[in-house]
Amino acid sequence: MKKTSVFKIFCVVMAALLFATTLCACGKTKTNSKDESETSSQSTPVLGLPSSGMGAGGGGAKPAVNSAFAFYEEGKPTVVWRNLAEKEGYTAKVVIKDLNGKVVFEESGIKTNTYVLKKELTDKQQYKLYVYYFNEQGKELGLMGGIYEDGLSVTYYKKNANASKYYFDGGITLDTLNNYLNRTIVYCQFFQDGEFEIAKESIKTTGAKYIQRAACMWPSGNWEIEMGDTIKKRVAEIHQMDPDIILEACIFECVTKAVEYIKIPAAAFKALGLPVENRTFDYEKMLFPDGYAKNQWGTDSSVPDITQTETQLFFYTKAMFYIDMGYEALHLGQVSFMGRNDTNYKCWTKVIKLMREYAAKNARRHYVIIDGHETKQKFIGTDGLMLADFNAFPARMNVVKGEKDHAPSESNPQKCQIYPGTGDAVYQLNIVGTSTSGWYVTQYPYLVEIDNYGINKDNLNKASATIWGYDEITWYAVQPQWYRQQFVEELTKQIDSFKENGHLSLPAKRWITAAGTTTGSTCYYAAKKDGDVNFYNDLEFYRDMWKRLGK
Repeated sequence: MKKTSVFKIFCVVMAALLFATTLCACGKTKTNSKDESETSSQSTPVLGLPSSGMGAGGGGAKPAVNSAFAFYEEGKPTVVWRNLAEKEGYTAKVVIKDLNGKVVFEESGIKTNTYVLKKELTDKQQYKLYVYYFNEQGKELGLMGGIYEDGLSVTYYKKNANASKYYFDGGITLDTLNNYLNRTIVYCQFFQDGEFEIAKESIKTTGAKYIQRAACMWPSGNWEIEMGDTIKKRVAEIHQMDPDIILEACIFECVTKAVEYIKIPAAAFKALGLPVENRTFDYEKMLFPDGYAKNQWGTDSSVPDITQTETQLFFYTKAMFYIDMGYEALHLGQVSFMGRNDTNYKCWTKVIKLMREYAAKNARRHYVIIDGHETKQKFIGTDGLMLADFNAFPARMNVVKGEKDHAPSESNPQKCQIYPGTGDAVYQLNIVGTSTSGWYVTQYPYLVEIDNYGINKDNLNKASATIWGYDEITWYAVQPQWYRQQFVEELTKQIDSFKENGHLSLPAKRWITAAGTTTGSTCYYAAKKDGDVNFYNDLEFYRDMWKRLGK
């Protein structure tokens, strides 16, 4: 290679490094490149694991930790890694230290891919995990993939053998989270008059444990706050029926002039370190300064910018309100849309940290579960931890290959399927991350939902938001009942077969596009109500399907 070429490469590298160092806190432009990687001063691995040969039978690839302190049948601290058993004669050594650097556990000569600790650890205590691997001659080859030199930070939550499989307090284990997501339904906005009894029936009949979008105002207004006493009473009634149930509230990527009727509480100013003012929210102060996504949803209906202090005040205020009402989960909408200027998600890290701190003191079980739509699937904070407990995303169905355009009928439904790797779907992406609760996995949990966003009859797309010309939930509603039920059972089984902590949320109530139906339905209800075109009678099927599949 010529000297001039070497010099040019050196200049390019130095320029890239100089550019990287100029990126700083809230307010700077964030690149949306696919190759963007998140960095952290913490030891938590956030850049992913080597991709070649990592699956079973991968042969020569470096072994890598798959999950830490996961709970399986043993109910004890468990470490799982990949690609060790395939290497004949190779062994592993597990070392656990406390935060003072003292070794609290050590075991060598491990030959399997799963190791259950022989020592109990302290409940809710943070530790440093080290896993070394050795060749057949006993020579140490270094730390397994996914662990840096100063160890992997993990938190241990003791599993109470007498506790419910839905028990959590102050944090949530991966097993418990998966148990909840296994029994998730979408029931949009249940606390109004005329809705509450239907919602209770839907929850009770199915045995659902996680209720998505139980509060889902689009856009936000003041009337929820004015109904606070009613909402709190009805949330308490749901928990009296079943104290394990989690109700989710949504704070979406949509603000309107209606926010100017909501007063900012003193606690929100104080939490963000601001002087207390006696005023309501200012809509214009929430928007992107360059006009990006202004009127995205219509006149005076826009996408808020999370780097703006007014938006941070708003999200924190709404989180406090919902937590005080008894909601234990928050869906934050399209987080990357609102965070396009949020370098390394520094502002989201700040806001979500405040939400979790408030929940630790005020939530029913001292923890709030957080999720959002993250198109890149890696919603990672500045501390290296995943900002969400799981990613929620549309199912992103595809028209079954070979199908011809036709109207749905009892004998000829509009068949759909998922094809991993198409579009921006969440399937088989192998997202690596450490949760706020401390567990580490290379298959970060996700929940797919049959989403709504309007129809487009000109788009019979095979891999997008609109399939057969409908949005997902309208498509679902116009199919014959036998095919709806066949579809969700087959999709659930397919997601389970991926073995990647993935789940399907079943629709119990969701708005549909009336223009796409022959009956003029405006909602899909899974409940039954004779003579009402909005009621589809799928609840008992959901219940029986979950039982058949061991959910």
